[in-house]
Amino acid sequence: MRNAAVVAAWELRRTIGRKGFLISTATVPVLLLIAVLVFVIFGDRIGAAAAEATTSEPADGYGLIDQAGVLEGRELPPGLERFADEAAARASLSQGDVDGYFVIDADYLASGDVRYVADDFGTFGEREGDARRVIRSVLLVALLEAHVAPEIAPRIQQPVALHAESVDGSPPRGFGAGVIFDSVVPYVAAILFMIVVFTSAGYLLEGVSEEKETRVIEVVLSSVTPDQLLLGKIAGQAIAGLTQLLAWVLPALALVPVLLAQFDDLGDLTFNLAVLPLALAYLLLGYLLFAAFYATVGSMTTTFKESQQLAAYLILPSIVPFMLSAFIQGDPDGMLAVALSWIPITAPVGGLLRVAAGSQDTLSLAVSVGILAVCVPIGLWISTRVFRIGLLVYGRRLRLGDVVRAVRG
Repeated sequence: MRNAAVVAAWELRRTIGRKGFLISTATVPVLLLIAVLVFVIFGDRIGAAAAEATTSEPADGYGLIDQAGVLEGRELPPGLERFADEAAARASLSQGDVDGYFVIDADYLASGDVRYVADDFGTFGEREGDARRVIRSVLLVALLEAHVAPEIAPRIQQPVALHAESVDGSPPRGFGAGVIFDSVVPYVAAILFMIVVFTSAGYLLEGVSEEKETRVIEVVLSSVTPDQLLLGKIAGQAIAGLTQLLAWVLPALALVPVLLAQFDDLGDLTFNLAVLPLALAYLLLGYLLFAAFYATVGSMTTTFKESQQLAAYLILPSIVPFMLSAFIQGDPDGMLAVALSWIPITAPVGGLLRVAAGSQDTLSLAVSVGILAVCVPIGLWISTRVFRIGLLVYGRRLRLGDVVRAVRG
């Protein structure tokens, strides 16, 4: 094992010394820091700009021509002015005294028709929406007072005063409660898993392929056994991936609370601690399984380019749960979601997405983690057997028969 540790240390130093690794490791914390600084420094301005973009300017007032007499004799609310006819209202509109005017048709009680005339309806029709709310409120109050008993009128205006509570009588957890972290943490873990697989496991594939292609590996094998070499490479890349992950997660743990403090309506934040170890288990087991796959692919091929082409057949199935995330979100304990979390190649992402969707089937999630835990040593064992044979074959790709014979010993 000492030789494997030496290989792991060498692989770790080589990986963390790559420019691409250093850039990708530093980019995420820097971007997160910039986002936090922007929200802290310019949060109020951003909120004001967003509100201004989505809210129309207050109206100067509206004109009203009541041809049906529905509002006759009633005092109009501020901002609503009566006109004897449409010509007078149009003149007031042209002078800018009102933003628009309403014409309540003579057959309003039968048809409900009301015309709204204006020069500007807003970029997205927001001024028309404001006008509709004004006239609706005025007419609703008038009709209720004229035709409905006073004790019933408030219930028609507001039919329901809904108060939601959990089965135990406690108030429901809102958007700002632990639901945020209980769902976001596994989903982010699924994304991080894909990034780690594409980077660290990709470096493993590149290292195995290039060392075999340049025959440097023959020199290395004079000091270590094939099993020690492969396990050392996998361990070194796993540590490199964990280092990168910590470089992303630790700044996030420090900066995200600062970012969340800018939102006043999130309430008390809680976190289900059971989510974190489950996410870590999927991350670690999933990475080791894919590292074994990648090492096997690197051993089977003759060049790094061939290895990349063959590795694509591993990547595509692994992202299927992302493609079907809408179905998993809708039914996290359904047959499709459970199947995706039980198939080894889709289990890491599928299981994490189920947790993010709020799965309550702890038994099937435990089975999912158990399947991965069983498949990892099997995958590593197969990869070491194929690795031994692949080191002895140059100039041609290993065939399926060669792999089968390698596994049989």
